Amino acid sequence: MTKKDKKLEFYVLNYNFNSKKIEYFNIFRNIHVKERTLKEIAKYIISPSEYSHTSYEIDKPAKVLYGFEAFCEELRCIIMGEEWGRREYEISVGDAVTTDTNALEKWDCYQQALPNIKTIARDVLYQYEEQTKGRKSDE
Repeated sequence: MTKKDKKLEFYVLNYNFNSKKIEYFNIFRNIHVKERTLKEIAKYIISPSEYSHTSYEIDKPAKVLYGFEAFCEELRCIIMGEEWGRREYEISVGDAVTTDTNALEKWDCYQQALPNIKTIARDVLYQYEEQTKGRKSDE
């Protein structure tokens, strides 16, 4: 089973410009998010305790995380890098009866995924393992 064959899923709300409707959107439909996540999963499952993520901030020492916490932070960065603040991944949210479009907030896919990063991380690891297990039993 190749990366192309693997399917990862986590849905948020997104505006479909073609149908002119708000629809559920799988954040892993973004090929960059999917491929980068699969690459990180492959690294993580080799040795979860040694998997690391380093964050850099101006005027602060580098921050290194390990294990599942590091995987969550890497996943957050992947989703943020591809689906944060890009119009094609945004919806406008507000009071259902407002006529003032300035009162609406822009919510992107990243903003919806952010509070769920640990859940997404656990779920994509599970999905990957289930798909890999199925492949091994076919051989």
